[in-house]
Amino acid sequence: MISHRAFFATAEHDFTLTDDMITELERLTETGIGAFYQRAVSMLFKSDELAHVIRL
Repeated sequence: MISHRAFFATAEHDFTLTDDMITELERLTETGIGAFYQRAVSMLFKSDELAHVIRL
């Protein structure tokens, strides 16, 4: 499980990807979570990949 707490809108919230969500993200993006993370922080992600993260 990956979790991050941050201020959003009017309060702090936990943003969490469970193990099942990570597995689904890997399936949808056809890449492992580590490689996906590296692409994301390097701003090399595709818009549909970002949409999957937001949906999950």
